[in-house]
Amino acid sequence: MKKMMLAVLVFFVAQASMAVGMPKEKIEARIKPYAERIERARLENAGDFTKDSKVMRLITDSLDKIIASSGVAGIKTESFIKLLNADNGRAVLAEIGRLSSIIGDKEATSSDKSSAQKALELLALSSKSVEMLSKSEAEAQAQQKKIDLAVKVSERIAKFNDFKSQAAKDYAQAYEKALTEGKEPKDAMAAGNKAAKREIKEEDILNCVI
Repeated sequence: MKKMMLAVLVFFVAQASMAVGMPKEKIEARIKPYAERIERARLENAGDFTKDSKVMRLITDSLDKIIASSGVAGIKTESFIKLLNADNGRAVLAEIGRLSSIIGDKEATSSDKSSAQKALELLALSSKSVEMLSKSEAEAQAQQKKIDLAVKVSERIAKFNDFKSQAAKDYAQAYEKALTEGKEPKDAMAAGNKAAKREIKEEDILNCVI
């Protein structure tokens, strides 16, 4: 019973923490013109918006500003470009906007900000397993799954670093190391489980419960 109550408490604390930053509606409104430009450019250039120099410059300049203001060292704009050059690029753009808004939120705690910074790093690292262009529909769908998973779990796993549980910390460190080595998010999660010496499912990660 105590374990269950603790899990519920951790879940609600985590959910409250996720509420900081710019509201979802504002983020969606802010990224809309950029997302539409990317989507239109991809349609006109066989799925590759980087062929449109004007759109590429617009997105690169915007990402450069976000990275510079986030205080995260080592992230390269090209990492995010790979994630944006996909059918679910809008979701990636929204997540980048949400995380950067947390970093710039005066109401956010230092823990929230550091988790958002780490999440941006993890999101960028996840691009190592993503190809810039897919050669087939099946490959494109596989790429989408990698990106979708990275968007869903990056911030949650980043928060594991603040948990008292050593298993959570070990998981987060192993996940990041695996991404650095070029493993896709699913395989990085398996590496996290091995390091934590327990099975931590996607559902557990999304609920911030270890």
